[in-house]
Amino acid sequence: MQLQRLVAELNKEQEAFIASKSAEKGEAVAPWVGAPNEDVLREECLSLSIDQRNFLKSPPKEVDFPWNFEAVQPMAQATLALDPNLENMRFQLVPKVISEEIFWRNYFYRVSVLRQSHELNTLANQAENNQSSAGSVEQAEVQVTTGQESNGTMTAENSNTFADSPGHEFVSDSMRVTDTDLQEVREGMKKLGMQPPKARSSIVSVLNYYEPTTFVKLGIPAVVCSESSISM
Repeated sequence: MQLQRLVAELNKEQEAFIASKSAEKGEAVAPWVGAPNEDVLREECLSLSIDQRNFLKSPPKEVDFPWNFEAVQPMAQATLALDPNLENMRFQLVPKVISEEIFWRNYFYRVSVLRQSHELNTLANQAENNQSSAGSVEQAEVQVTTGQESNGTMTAENSNTFADSPGHEFVSDSMRVTDTDLQEVREGMKKLGMQPPKARSSIVSVLNYYEPTTFVKLGIPAVVCSESSISM
């Protein structure tokens, strides 16, 4: 899945960053360390610890959430040290209500969803900035007739200028999204269990306007789609 490969690449970079921080400090770090909008993500992660449902409800069965209980133990201990509410919740639930492993699996699943949402939104914001820059250039180069004479066509001179402009590659036929691409995006979102309010606009922005070289680097073909073409 395209979206899954993108998120997987982001997760690898995040894990590498966390590992480097751990090596520098000689200890594990909390899951929000090094993430986009770290302060905001930290507050959101801390808020998870005040609601038992975040620990009692397992991830959806269709979600592909990789889990290694032993591997997360150092991070779990580091998080406990920074979150008194998490420590209190663990005291209340483990082992009287749920096991230690289930407690941490449910918690880190929700942390993962929050972190991935921030990463995708960060990409979307960067993409929107790229779109604005490209749009300013194209607006100066492309002129479309208006009023009764409007037929949606460009002059030959402007058409050639547009074809030669850097932004033209974003709308080439070879890069337009196919039904298969859209289905892969839908399935990828379902498997991740992610449907935040900004998910739709984030996907569209990333697919349409992020630098093509980045997608090639990640092994993801650049595509173009509209928000109306994606239905969750």
